[in-house]
Amino acid sequence: MNKKIRPLLVVSAILVIVGGILAGGGLALGGMNPVVLTSKGLLVIEGDGKGLTQVDRHFDKINSVVVDVGLADLTFQEGDSFSLEGAYAAEIASLEISEANGVLTISGNRYPSISLGIGFNPHDRLVFTYPKGTSFEKVTIKNSLGSLNISGLNAKLLEASLNAGSLTGSNASIGTLSIEMDLGSCFFDGLSVKEGARITMNMGGLSLRDASCHDLVVKSNMGSIDFAGLLSGTADLRLDLGGAVLDLENPLETVAYSLETDLGSLEVSGKELRSPAKADADTPTCTLNIKCNLGSVELSAR
Repeated sequence: MNKKIRPLLVVSAILVIVGGILAGGGLALGGMNPVVLTSKGLLVIEGDGKGLTQVDRHFDKINSVVVDVGLADLTFQEGDSFSLEGAYAAEIASLEISEANGVLTISGNRYPSISLGIGFNPHDRLVFTYPKGTSFEKVTIKNSLGSLNISGLNAKLLEASLNAGSLTGSNASIGTLSIEMDLGSCFFDGLSVKEGARITMNMGGLSLRDASCHDLVVKSNMGSIDFAGLLSGTADLRLDLGGAVLDLENPLETVAYSLETDLGSLEVSGKELRSPAKADADTPTCTLNIKCNLGSVELSAR
């Protein structure tokens, strides 16, 4: 064996053994609860939420929201008044909350740590509540580690970015929509986009049900696209690995489409077509362009 490689193998073996001991100790101490090694020592997040910093803030009027955190669960929901509630582990995360001129800013980060347990703190979450019928100017959300749940949101601009986690939404009315997701799925049940939507999915599926979208642009590296609803303007869908299924409320004769797949089938209203497939419309309600590298495309319309 090469003498230069041997020390590296020895060090690697030691790291594997130490990692196994730490992981075993973490599981023994925390069970199914998260265990992290921080600058303050070994910390076990209790399953009942003990030792967490509680958040309970109320506001008179909020016009815009800016969020940049790394929490397990972030929820936007309708309610009776403007409030922010939840809890987080202050030993491994910081959180700053401020409000000025109607703009609510929530920012935070996790301290450097080594995870020894399973998952992250299930009690680590924030819930932002707003009165029904509230119309926001701008909502910007970045959650580096965790899920995002949106219900009944009305905003001129919604920007959402998630590194790892799911995005679930319902009954949202948005002017301009921007979604970027690295790892995780995106599901909306009831989505209206009036001015344009741009969605980028790195690894995960996209499902938009009961949707009405103007100028929809989707780029998916790995994952399927499922759309049911009404399209207007131009819809441009690009998929590297995964199929697309569209059930449109538009009459088929009003849809001008260009469909192409390198490896997969094409089907329009139950009829199989050869790739590429194109159709024009005298008075188009939308122009649909789909390019799929590896996967099938299925289009149906009224």
